[in-house]
Amino acid sequence: MNGSDTDLARRIAELPLRDIHLPDPVGVWPLSLGWWVVIASVVLLSTALILAWRWWSSERWRRAALEELDVIARDFADDADASRAMMRTSTLTRRVCLQRFDRERCAGLTGNDWLSFLRESAPGEHFQGETGEQLVTGVYRPAVGADVTPLLSAIRQWIAALEREAA
Repeated sequence: MNGSDTDLARRIAELPLRDIHLPDPVGVWPLSLGWWVVIASVVLLSTALILAWRWWSSERWRRAALEELDVIARDFADDADASRAMMRTSTLTRRVCLQRFDRERCAGLTGNDWLSFLRESAPGEHFQGETGEQLVTGVYRPAVGADVTPLLSAIRQWIAALEREAA
């Protein structure tokens, strides 16, 4: 070793240098902001999907009833059999009531009691005048040439107006 090398080694040794320090290892906790955003997004999306599914499932009866009413209306438009249409609409309203309300509350009702129950079960003016009369008595008498279109419309409005939860 020559003099310049020892001089260089001495000067390096005098420098206030420390050994290389590695950074602390990255921990799992606490999470960074990005992970909190991902977690919050997953929770919100899951909650939204669950609520949407519950709403969609709770409205299944309404969609099925309106679809069946559409079938009744199409059949009436095809064959103009008012007696059959009134029988089917009466059955449909009974089934909807049994689905939405307590059986004890609506199953045994007939005549004006049945009509009053239907009128009170949903907000609005449903089954007034001839449409109410058709629904109550149309099943039991011949309906030659009767127009059930107003009855179908009243039932559609009644189904749409029923509350989400039965009272």
